[in-house]
Amino acid sequence: MKREIRQHQERRGTRAWTGTALHPSDGRLEIQPWKHPKLSSPAPQTIEPEDLERFIEIALEFDDAALDRFVASLIRRGIPGEHILTDLIPPAAREMGARWERDDCNFLEVTIVLGRLQRLVRAALLESGQGESTGPESPHAPSILLGVLPHQQHTLGLVIASNFFRSRGWVVSMTPSHPGERPSSRVARSRFDVVAFSLATPSCLSEVEKEIRLVRNGSKNSRIRIIVGGGLLERAPEAADGLGADAIVIDPQRAPEIAEAFLFKGV
Repeated sequence: MKREIRQHQERRGTRAWTGTALHPSDGRLEIQPWKHPKLSSPAPQTIEPEDLERFIEIALEFDDAALDRFVASLIRRGIPGEHILTDLIPPAAREMGARWERDDCNFLEVTIVLGRLQRLVRAALLESGQGESTGPESPHAPSILLGVLPHQQHTLGLVIASNFFRSRGWVVSMTPSHPGERPSSRVARSRFDVVAFSLATPSCLSEVEKEIRLVRNGSKNSRIRIIVGGGLLERAPEAADGLGADAIVIDPQRAPEIAEAFLFKGV
């Protein structure tokens, strides 16, 4: 009479065990681990609107430890460090700027919160591995000057962009290197391939337009390229019309790619 082989399953946590065959020597039923079909990795979690609201609430409490714990909880939830860098911190900075414009918070609160966000930018870059240079600076590496104008307060976007450039091997500098220094005076002394400006509010447009003209006229590099970005251009890209820039960058993560297209592809 034919001997039936009964299959048994026993669930232990997430593992399934299945009887598959008779032992060849004594007919004992061998129980072997059941191999799950290979599954694709789960999609990374995303930043939700309530995450942003809670993040800003904690930032306004001026409690660095609480802010660190909240960011750590997002990472444990499966949100990659680069998403914190691009989808949480910049929107929080824009919201703080909007609250300042509506007089919902004062200048000191905005300054302290932006400083706290800047610290988190470095931590998020370290977590994602994007803040590290790929190696020592090459004498032939492309160079960029992040142009901060005197009295400019909103530099968070430039700080984020600087780390993306460094991770691609760029030599990155930022003005001012001393009080009162302007980008136009820096490019007259040192050669740069690209200069970047960040625009936060409409009030800075005329000053940036003037500075771009001075950079082009006085640069040691006659083929210098200029890119502009910032919160203002995210809301109203047409604000860059007439500034004299070569390109608008909305996503700081793509800034190196756009700049490299100028240098290496002749765009």
